Amino acid sequence: MIFDTVSRLVTTHYLSSCGSTNAEAFELARLQPAPAELLVVTADQRAGRGRMARNWSDTAGKSLAVSYFLPDHLFAAVNPTWVPLVAGYAMCGALKNLVAAQLKWPNDIILPLLDDVQDELARARGGAKLCGILCETAHNGIIIGAGLNMFTALPELVPGAISLVAAGAAEARHPYITAPGATALADKIIAQFVTGTRDALELVARDFEAFKREISVSTATINRRVRAELVSGEVLEGVAVELGDAGELLLQTDAGVLRAITSGEITHLRAARN
Repeated sequence: MIFDTVSRLVTTHYLSSCGSTNAEAFELARLQPAPAELLVVTADQRAGRGRMARNWSDTAGKSLAVSYFLPDHLFAAVNPTWVPLVAGYAMCGALKNLVAAQLKWPNDIILPLLDDVQDELARARGGAKLCGILCETAHNGIIIGAGLNMFTALPELVPGAISLVAAGAAEARHPYITAPGATALADKIIAQFVTGTRDALELVARDFEAFKREISVSTATINRRVRAELVSGEVLEGVAVELGDAGELLLQTDAGVLRAITSGEITHLRAARN
């Protein structure tokens, strides 16, 4: 499979199948004589991972798994805690001409639900999950892993999920990624994701406050009532008011205390009233 556009931007390794693209990118980065950007892509990932050590399952030929290795020098002026949000922001931008994608803190790409959709998991997420992001440290850099559901038909979707084709994206009406036109669409999305990531990192370094304002607009979690289940077992409810300087979620709890959430499971409850 050929990805002409993105291959002109970054060294791209296409694999017919693999266990985990992040693991493959990790090994390729380790073997480099000097740190440089690289990309690993497959449409058949068999042992993908999500946040909190969850498994990430794909249907061969219908989802796209991408791992983008960023050397340290490309985000030297950026707090690494922002990288997952930068990646999510970039993916939303790459999809904006196809669907109304939104970022759910910290690293899910979701689509808003219609009122008649009966999917409790999707409602808990605040939308149906289209793409997940997993960032991991690597040799002299960070690997951004993204799993995008492209061509899975609505009856085949697991609860809480959505695909480009199920969302009605006209350009995504293909049965598999190898179908005519499907590879070109995947190539375009990945290229825009890479370019968007680079542009966002540059904006963070140049004008941090402008970036915070921009990404807050794209983050559906902001100004929402949410439930935060922390890794400690503590559960908080309140309004997600803004992002902190390290990308943490600032939660105004129902007890009247402002808490900084750095990790945990976030459930959208309803939009906050002004």
